[in-house]
Amino acid sequence: MQPYDHRLTLLAALEDQLVREFRAYQSLILITREERTALASGDIPNLIALVDQKDHLIDDLMALEDTRIKTVSAWGIASSIGKEDLTIADVVSKLEPAASARFSRLREGILAQVTELRDLNRGNQALAASALDRVDAVRSFFVSLGDGPQTYDVPGTSIVSAPQPTYGLEQWA
Repeated sequence: MQPYDHRLTLLAALEDQLVREFRAYQSLILITREERTALASGDIPNLIALVDQKDHLIDDLMALEDTRIKTVSAWGIASSIGKEDLTIADVVSKLEPAASARFSRLREGILAQVTELRDLNRGNQALAASALDRVDAVRSFFVSLGDGPQTYDVPGTSIVSAPQPTYGLEQWA
């Protein structure tokens, strides 16, 4: 009876980890939306703070993912499943219908959030690239204003060059 109890404990831990991942992704999506607002309004101090928060959340998500992988692996060993890279889908396929449905909803919710987050990040990258292009264009414009003639002349005078003679075919011969 010991292995069965251990599997249930591992499943409860796995479900808890998936819920924490789900919530972490929700938080990451909210921060990414705030990041978009800061990018659009040019609020650099807020943007810096949001990027820092986002980095910490990503670190937390990586730790959660690592723990989840270890828990899934431990459940697979306790359940005598000989597959090396066991996934949540593999676990779901081995569970009773009620537990399978709960895990499936969590998994699908996380995958949906990952997709939404990827789309938000792509949009934010486009906004950031556009802002950088605008800054570069403004900088180039101001630099070009300082570009004067490359020759020196006395103020009030202009250098007039004599017209260059044009030679016809008979003069070249």
